[in-house]
Amino acid sequence: VLFFGSLNALSMKAQFLMTSVGTDGEVKHFAKPWFGTLNVFTACTLVLLYDMLVRRLLPQVQKSKSMEPLITISDADAEPERPHWLKCLLVLIPASIDVVATGFGCIGMVLVPASVWQMLRGAMIIFAAIFSVTFLRKKMFLYGWFGVTLCVVGVATVGAASIVGSSAKPGNGGETDWGLAFGVGMILFAQVLQAAQMVLEEWLLKTVNLPALQVIGWEGLWGLLIIVFFVYPLVYVLPGNDGGHMEDPVDTVTMLSNSSGLFTMALVYTFSCATYNVAGIKVTGLLSSVHRVLIEASRTVCVWGVNLFIHYVIDPNSLFGEAWTPYSFLQLLGFMLILTGQATHGGVLRWPCFSYPVPENQPKRFTSPVADFNGLSPMPDA
Repeated sequence: VLFFGSLNALSMKAQFLMTSVGTDGEVKHFAKPWFGTLNVFTACTLVLLYDMLVRRLLPQVQKSKSMEPLITISDADAEPERPHWLKCLLVLIPASIDVVATGFGCIGMVLVPASVWQMLRGAMIIFAAIFSVTFLRKKMFLYGWFGVTLCVVGVATVGAASIVGSSAKPGNGGETDWGLAFGVGMILFAQVLQAAQMVLEEWLLKTVNLPALQVIGWEGLWGLLIIVFFVYPLVYVLPGNDGGHMEDPVDTVTMLSNSSGLFTMALVYTFSCATYNVAGIKVTGLLSSVHRVLIEASRTVCVWGVNLFIHYVIDPNSLFGEAWTPYSFLQLLGFMLILTGQATHGGVLRWPCFSYPVPENQPKRFTSPVADFNGLSPMPDA
């Protein structure tokens, strides 16, 4: 989970920085965020194929955690059983939100370093907490709000350090990179949407009651269809810097066919993302909140460490590398605040000044796969 989670961020950023010859005959960077989004949902669709294959080949094998419904009928307040096709159709709703959220996240990845992208994903806990209290009628103890506050300060610190620190990077001439600021905004907005997706999944899963792998797989298939039949025609019609289009899928195919390295990197990302989804579902249920916080922190350290290693050891001129600027200490401080906030919100880090619920009253974990993958802590019902 740690390896493929880190590889996801690194391989996606790598393909956006690689170059190839497009339809205009010029060499340019592969800045194709909606193709990156297509990759994500292709990987999720592969999870559905994996689930179907396992069910067909191993019908007598005892069901694993990933093959069981995410909640039971009793958890669903005795909702009547619905046809399987209707359950799959209902997954279309969170899938639509996920397409937009993933697309905005990929736009942000094009514009910001991979380490900053990884750190800012910690903002999801802020919006998830607010939405859970507002819409799911969850309640949050004082220590939870303190943890969310730490995350707010940490995210603001990371974002500010990245934007202000961009003026200290070579080649910027002391000017602030406002494209990076826009990328930070896109990433944060994507976290708002993913938090909304999580809340919607929590509500829908009481009706859908599908195994986790099938939820991810059907979201992938619906998302794939949305991108092919709606998003790509839209971004082709809208004006932009990609040959007069916001994103030109014909140019995308041309660039992939003209560079075996780029094509391989796209395959690596798709494989990594699919493997991460399968492994994550199978492993996450066995992990404690301590493990989930540590894994998320380790992913950030791995991504940042690889970027620094490339800059200082392999090639200081590589766009994939990341230099240590005078503002990197501020970014590190922000990351530590986010990590502390996540640990505090999840009850992993306990402060003597707060009261905590007794063990027998501990809330159940979220059933949403998005919540599970992002290590979001459970919150009791109001």
